[in-house]
Amino acid sequence: MRVLLSTLTPYPSGSAHTVHITATAQGFVDAGHDVTLASAQPGPGWPAGDTPPDTSAFDVRTLAGRDHRGLSLVNAPRLWRLARTLRPDLCFADDVRSALTVALTGTPVLVELHSMAFHRTVLGRAAFGRLLTRPELVAVVTISEALRDDAIAAGADPARTVTLPEAARPRSDAELAAAPPEWLRPSMRPGALQVGYSGSLYAGRGVDVLEGVARALPDVDVHVLGGPVDRADALRSRTDRPVNLHVHGLRPPSDAERLQVAMDVLLAPYARSVATPSGVDTSRWMSPMKVFEYLAAGTSVICSDLPVLREVLEDEATALLVDPDDVDAWVAAVRRLRDDPALRERLGTTARRDHAERFTWERRTRRMLDLARAHASARRTSGR
Repeated sequence: MRVLLSTLTPYPSGSAHTVHITATAQGFVDAGHDVTLASAQPGPGWPAGDTPPDTSAFDVRTLAGRDHRGLSLVNAPRLWRLARTLRPDLCFADDVRSALTVALTGTPVLVELHSMAFHRTVLGRAAFGRLLTRPELVAVVTISEALRDDAIAAGADPARTVTLPEAARPRSDAELAAAPPEWLRPSMRPGALQVGYSGSLYAGRGVDVLEGVARALPDVDVHVLGGPVDRADALRSRTDRPVNLHVHGLRPPSDAERLQVAMDVLLAPYARSVATPSGVDTSRWMSPMKVFEYLAAGTSVICSDLPVLREVLEDEATALLVDPDDVDAWVAAVRRLRDDPALRERLGTTARRDHAERFTWERRTRRMLDLARAHASARRTSGR
């Protein structure tokens, strides 16, 4: 089968979405299909010191030489021509207008939603409404049940709207047993509990919680890895920063994975309102890839107790869930894990097993292929 993946996000880059779209493409390849990944614009490059994503197994097409205003409108005719040339058997698109564009060529389409931001504009609503009427629409894929509910409220057919949370690659036993990387070791005191965070430092990601934990527990090392660079530098240069709060800055994704494995406890202190750099509040719909990377690392996790995160985490089984607004509760949860190594071990083991059973890229891709096969069978039966 020929599969076309369409993304408006710059590719490749150091963003989580590059990991997402690369893993999706590789998943289709591993299932035995020919894949073309079409990016609307080139990425800014790959972080220095890290290995770029391996794209040798699939074809990568960049449809524009630079960023444009109204990108989805500029991209549409180029994507339409590519689809007409390739004649794929299936398209996976991560935005509504691209999905509609490819559907108009007669290609079966899976559209993946990460938010309802598109529904704020007249053109976005119109594109979604028209896409929902197309016989080429295989399914609307949402990353959370809350997002599925909102897509259905906007007109999506419940029978063709499926929740597939984000995923992460499994870690091998050898990776879990590896020694901490050299850049991390100097900040790890012997015998101290190692607490880590990897991800964005934008508002709503819980930097205040990380500081609060470090200040209240001076015998614990708290590690922060992420960017953007200016926010990491500002946090690192603050004169009132606790000495046990180690700011490692923006580092490649592979370093984030190494930190996750090296820690005793990982924190995901999302606020009740979590805005993307573009200003969209995703707290109702989000499915943070970081959470699934944490689970795969086999490390005990403390996470904000939000309804959307309870869709994938079970309190006291795969994570400890804590009130995001109560810094004292976060301190108490870290202290509890510091004093109970058996609990840390149980949480990490259960989390890794749950990840392997539910949240791998292979499982996610297999579910999408099942949807495509069911759609093709239904169309053959109906003669459409």
